[in-house]
Amino acid sequence: MRQLYEKRDGHSFSSSYFKFQVNGNYYNRDWLIYSESRNSLYCFPCTMFGIGGATSPSPFQMSLANTNGFHDFHHQGRGIRAHEETQQHFTNSITWKTFISDMRKEKLIDEVSERQTVSEIQHWKKVLCGILDAVVFLAKNNLAFRGKSTSIDAQDCGNFLSLIKLLSNYYPPLATHLNQLQKHKTSYLSPQIQNEFIGLCGNFVRDEILKEIRASKYFTIMFDSTPDSSKKEQISQVIRIVKCGADGCQIREFFIDFVASEENQELEWQMSSLRN
Repeated sequence: MRQLYEKRDGHSFSSSYFKFQVNGNYYNRDWLIYSESRNSLYCFPCTMFGIGGATSPSPFQMSLANTNGFHDFHHQGRGIRAHEETQQHFTNSITWKTFISDMRKEKLIDEVSERQTVSEIQHWKKVLCGILDAVVFLAKNNLAFRGKSTSIDAQDCGNFLSLIKLLSNYYPPLATHLNQLQKHKTSYLSPQIQNEFIGLCGNFVRDEILKEIRASKYFTIMFDSTPDSSKKEQISQVIRIVKCGADGCQIREFFIDFVASEENQELEWQMSSLRN
């Protein structure tokens, strides 16, 4: 069914011109664009790849000097055929098709740059996953992280850097990362980064514990006060829940945190987080 277009000076665009016939075969005029807002015709390759300062620009080419497009619908057939036979249209069409071909073959600068960016992002993700595995292993086994030196090549660099060096023998992303380490370059191996990883892991574990506590029907909060090595009184916060499932009910205990005895506000916040 032929689409009806808005009339201009008693004539309207005919969608039949989106195709043309040669030796009984029909072909699409993929370069031809109709604008409903302007009720005009435009040439895509000439608009995108045409020279803006041409001495005799085509009415089909949109530019700063020509935004009206072609709208002589009374002579649209003659105008369309005349435009596609011009050298300007032929040259711009070749440029357009070449651009599409290069884009599909991933030869464009933007495409190559995007691939490099994606590859670099994936590399850093793998590096950080290796570092995270080392952090979780040491924390799970209650092992000290740091030694006397912060250099990974030092003998007394500590468990964390030693473990990273060991993992690099079997994990190529870490091996590549260590080979590329330079002074003042990002390493993600500093004590500050280690502490940040530990804090993020702790927050994740805490959130998962709180989710399980809130999902349980019964729970109780236990506090016990004990001095630490500096003789400062600490309150240990432990929560016990009753978890029921298909295999029956079982009692589980979770250590949440140590709270300084004088920090009553922090203690109240911990209790309110459970109620919420």
